[in-house]
This record gives sequence, C-alpha cells and structure tokens, in this order.
Amino acid sequence: NVSGGSDATQYYMGSDFEREEGVYSVNWLQKANVRANVNAQVRPNLQLSLNGGYTGSRLRLPQNDNDVLGAISGSLIGKAFDCHTAAQTAAGLPPNDVSCGTDTLSRGYRNPNYPATRIFAIDTRQNVERLIGSAQANWQPKSWLSVIGVGGMDLLERYDQETLPQGAVTLFNPEGYRQVNRAEIR
Repeated sequence: NVSGGSDATQYYMGSDFEREEGVYSVNWLQKANVRANVNAQVRPNLQLSLNGGYTGSRLRLPQNDNDVLGAISGSLIGKAFDCHTAAQTAAGLPPNDVSCGTDTLSRGYRNPNYPATRIFAIDTRQNVERLIGSAQANWQPKSWLSVIGVGGMDLLERYDQETLPQGAVTLFNPEGYRQVNRAEIR
C-alpha cells in the first residue's frame, strides 16, 4: 500500500494477492485486488474525489453438497470402513464385509469401484472479474448552500464452467459433458 500527498491532494493505492489451497487438490482460489483513491481540494469551495478498484478471482471446486459424486456427501452415505485393503487384494482375500460385494476401489465412499480420484476429474471452475469506479464533487458556493454530485459504475463478469471428460465417471454420464454459464452485470 502507498499513500501520501499534501494539504491540497491526497492519494492511496493498494493491492493484495490471495492464494488458497483446499484439502483436495481440486479445491483452490487465486484472487487479486487493486484499489486507488485520489482526493483533491481544487479550489477553496470545490473538492473532487476519484475512486477505482479491480478484483479478479479464479476458483476451482470439488463436487460436493447435494451430489452423490461429492467427496463429503459420498463419504457420509458410504460405508464407515474400507471395503478392501491393498493387503487383502494382494492376498486374494474377500472384502471386509458381505455388503461390500466386489468393491475393491471405493475406499469407503458411496459409489462402489469408483476411486475418489476419478470423481475429481469433474472440473468445476468460476472466474470473476469486477471493476468499480466512482467520482464525487463537493461544491459549496455559499456558506449555506452545498451541491454534491456523485457518479459511479460497477461492472461484473462471472464465468462458470464444469467439464466431465468422456469416460471419467461412467455411472451417470459415460459420454461426458460441458456446461458453461456467463453473467455480465452492469
């Protein structure tokens, strides 16, 4: 952050960058912000202010919430144990429980024979760009009269996309899919 100026003019500029990683490799966020403000006493009875800001973010999310392919929901409605350990598989032993059937991959998740890493192939992302700007003028021609003018803009663009590669999750969509939603708010 940088700020300074004189009695007549003041300025402020700041920025930050945020990078987060979730517990799953497919859960992360990158966000950058930039902001600038300038205030000026143009004349004894006129003050001007200009403000601007930009935010850009990139977000990747795992499947979750009300989704049987979600990491958390799949574990909550799955079995409370690993149906088949690597040692059991190597020794040719049957699963730990009769309810497991032939499941050797789910590791306790709901969907038999679907490792969690396969479900992480579903690529869900959101990109957001936001630009905000404003200007304000305060004019006081008489001691008893003040005129204030304010104008601004707020531009927002959001881009949501989800891709399931063909053959990644054959339970529901063996052919795969791609969904895209774009919103521009002005």
